[in-house]
Amino acid sequence: MFYPVFHITTEIAKHLMAIEADRQFMADHPEAADIALPSREQPALDHQPLTPEDLQSLHGALLTNQLQPLPYRQNQNVILDGPTGVIVYMPPEASDVPALMSELLAWINDQQTNSALPAPLVAALAHYQYVTIRPHDGGNGRAGRLLAALILRRASYDAIAHNSLDDYAARHRPALDAALSAGPSPNYYIGRAQADITAFLALFIAGMAEASHTARLLRASAASAAKPTEPPDLPAPVPPALRLLPPRERKLLDLLDRRGIATAADIATHLGLEPRTIVGLCPQWIAQGLLEIHNPSRKSRSYRRGQSFGG
Repeated sequence: MFYPVFHITTEIAKHLMAIEADRQFMADHPEAADIALPSREQPALDHQPLTPEDLQSLHGALLTNQLQPLPYRQNQNVILDGPTGVIVYMPPEASDVPALMSELLAWINDQQTNSALPAPLVAALAHYQYVTIRPHDGGNGRAGRLLAALILRRASYDAIAHNSLDDYAARHRPALDAALSAGPSPNYYIGRAQADITAFLALFIAGMAEASHTARLLRASAASAAKPTEPPDLPAPVPPALRLLPPRERKLLDLLDRRGIATAADIATHLGLEPRTIVGLCPQWIAQGLLEIHNPSRKSRSYRRGQSFGG
């Protein structure tokens, strides 16, 4: 097997479970399918087995904004420490790149067909091996992350694939660089190709877990916003009969709304009129439907709001 040695630690397993739970949640909320993390430039490659031209097209899309293959490097390149000039990493010779990339592609295609490993681990290992081979003179890190995103997208981790490792890598650059520098030597042929990269995988999967959680929050927020809200309680429309009442009669109804029933004395006090005036007005109000007699007793007669006016 071509890929470097690694161990599925408890931390990696925990993150893988969280990523799968988030992916399933997002799959269950199609109403927010367009809400995800900021999209990246992503060539529309189909689900057929990947070819060398596909990977070269990924790189071409990053550098030229066109889905056109760019050839692998023709020269030996080397990564130096700027201040000291010390060799940080010497990738494989250019003549070995086509064969190494073919081996990487064969492994990716086999994993996508047989699902021997979880897709996040396949994406992480593919990214590591891509940047270790460094098939191009520049842009290998971005192209490797784009390859990882493509693998995730093909495995239905769409919302997570949008982010890849870009944002996480920017915030954890020293730790990721140290994890990539695994092995006893900076030379690809002296142990680097088969180094233990558990630390790199842990960082990659942690970055995916963070991206998936962010995507889930965005999907949940969008799903909540998409639900219809209850219309606000509006005041009941004022019946035409009430709108036509003079101010004095409206004030009378306000009293009955608050007290339920009222005597002629109560009404007189509320309206500021003499009781005998109210005694003369009550029959008119009853005829209009404004009042109804509640207690017919002569000494303690009382009134309530009439049915014609909401009583």
